[in-house]
Amino acid sequence: MLFFGLVVVAPVLILAIGLISLKPNFGGCPSGTGFLLNVVLHVNIALAIVLIGLYWVEFTIFDAFKYFLLLGVVYFTLGSLALRKVYEKRLNKD
Repeated sequence: MLFFGLVVVAPVLILAIGLISLKPNFGGCPSGTGFLLNVVLHVNIALAIVLIGLYWVEFTIFDAFKYFLLLGVVYFTLGSLALRKVYEKRLNKD
């Protein structure tokens, strides 16, 4: 049981260590509305990770699917808007 838990948690720990070791580059971040879109998008990603944890502990697949559908709509709209802002910034830079 302990071995299985370690095998399951190992990729999350590797991801966390990798993210902590990265040095953030804020030079490419958009400002204004684009910044807010990116913050909300990253909060959405964190919510998805929390939802996966809740599915593992408490939710049924149907409960989790309901919430993932809601998050998916938000991902699609905010992700496309955020990427459009980054693209427009790169076009204006050239």
